[in-house]
Amino acid sequence: MKKIVTLLKTLLIVSTVLVSFQLYAASLSKPLKLTLTDAIMLAMRQNPNVQSGEIQRVIDKFNLRAAQYEFEPQLSVDGSSSYDTDSNAQNYTLGPKVSITNSIGTTFSISADQAFDKEPGSDISDGVNTTFTIMQPLIKGFGRDVTLAALHNAYDAEKTNKLKLKKTVISAISAVVTDYRTLIQNQNDLITAQGALKRAQLTVTKDRALIKAGRMAKSDLGQAIENVQSTRIDLLTAENTLDKQRLKLLEDIGLNPKTNIVIDDDVSLQKMQLPSEQQSIDLALANNPDYITAVIGIGTLKRAVITSEDADKPELDLTLSRTRSTGLDDTTNAATGATTTGRPVVSVGLKLTAPIGNVKNESGIVGAKIALEQAEISLNESKRKLIEQVLDARRQVEISWQQALVAQEKVATAKENEEIALKKQSYGLISQFELLSLQNAYTEAEKQATQTKIAYLNNVTAFRAFLGTLVSDWGFEIRY
Repeated sequence: MKKIVTLLKTLLIVSTVLVSFQLYAASLSKPLKLTLTDAIMLAMRQNPNVQSGEIQRVIDKFNLRAAQYEFEPQLSVDGSSSYDTDSNAQNYTLGPKVSITNSIGTTFSISADQAFDKEPGSDISDGVNTTFTIMQPLIKGFGRDVTLAALHNAYDAEKTNKLKLKKTVISAISAVVTDYRTLIQNQNDLITAQGALKRAQLTVTKDRALIKAGRMAKSDLGQAIENVQSTRIDLLTAENTLDKQRLKLLEDIGLNPKTNIVIDDDVSLQKMQLPSEQQSIDLALANNPDYITAVIGIGTLKRAVITSEDADKPELDLTLSRTRSTGLDDTTNAATGATTTGRPVVSVGLKLTAPIGNVKNESGIVGAKIALEQAEISLNESKRKLIEQVLDARRQVEISWQQALVAQEKVATAKENEEIALKKQSYGLISQFELLSLQNAYTEAEKQATQTKIAYLNNVTAFRAFLGTLVSDWGFEIRY
C-alpha cells in the first residue's frame, strides 16, 4: 500500500511540475488565454486540496478492502518446535491453516500439521494431524447485525469519504468561479475607470475652450480638474485590486503566481431555468454532501448501540472439532503386518463467560444511545437549515436577476443623460457641478451593472452548490 501511495504521489508531483513548467514558460512568452471552463479544469488537477483528497482516497479504498477481507478465507502457515531437556526428544510441526467467518459469526477452520518426532536412539517418526473446527457464538457476537456491523461501518465510511472529496471539489469550483468572475468585475471596473478618466480629461479640455471663449468662469475649472485627480486615484486603486484578484485566482487554481493570464472581460447575462421550490429541496436532500453525511452517520450510530448492547451480553460459544492423526499414532500387527490408523478424535465444548454488573459496558450503552439521540436532533436541525438555505438561495437568484435587468436599464438612462448634458454644456445651459454629477452617475451605473451581473451568476453558483449539483452542472466528473 505504501508503494502505491508513493507512486501516486510521484505521478501527481510530476504532472504538477510539468504543467506548472509549461504555464511558467508560457507566462514568459505570451499571455495564457484562460476561460472559466479552463480555470475549473485546471483547478481539478492543480488545486492542492483536490490533489490531497484524491491521494487520501487510496487509503480509504484500502480501509474498505481490509474490512471486506475479514469475511474472506484467511490463509496462514503455522509452525512450532520443542526440545525436552530431560529426554532429549525433539518435536517439530509445520502446516497450513484456512479459516473463514460467515455473516452470523460462525468460524470454520481446517488445519493440517505435519509433525516430526525424534527421540535418542530411534529413527525420526512423522505424521499428519488434520483438524476441522467450527466455533459458533450463541449469545454474544451472534447474528448479522453484530457480525456485519464493522463491514457496514466501512461501507458507510467509504460513502462518507467520497462525499468529503465531492465537497472539496465543490468548494474548489465555487472559489474558482467566484474569483474568476470577481476578476472580470475588477477588469471591467478598470475599463470603466479608464473611460471615466478620459471623459474627465475631455471635460477639462472643453472647459478651457469655453473659458477662453469667455463663456465660462475660470473658477469653475477647479471642479473639473479635481474630478480628474480623483478619477486617477480610482484608476490606480482599480489596477491594484485587479492584480490582487489575479493572484487570488491563480492560488485557487494552483498555478504559478507569475503566470500571465488573460480572461474574458464580457459578462453574458442568461437567465437560468430554476427548479421549483419542492424540486430544489428534493435535489438538495438527495445530493448535498453535508446532509447526506449526517444521514449516513445515523446508521453508524445505530450500529454502535447494537454492538454496545451486544458487548454486555453473556459470552456462550459452542466449539465442535474433529482431529484425525496419521503416522505417529499408527500401530502395526506383528502377525499380519496390517497397519491400524489412529481413530479420529471428536470433541464438543461450551464456553460461558457472563459479566455481572459491568459498569463500563452499561456506560457504553448509555453513551451510544445518547449519541444517537443527539445526532437525530442535529440531523433534523441540519435538514431544516438546508431547506432554509436552498429556498433563500433560490430567492436570491430570482431577485438578483431583476436587479441585473434594472441595472442595465439604468446604464442606458445614465448614458443618455450624460450625452444630453454634454450638448447643454456647449450652449452654457448646465452648471459644471451638474455635468460632473451626471458623468459620475454614468460611471457608477456601469459599475453597478457589472456588479449585478456578477452577483446573479454567483448566486446561481451558490444555489447549485447547496443543491450539490455544481460539479455535474459544469459537466465534470469526480475521480473517486
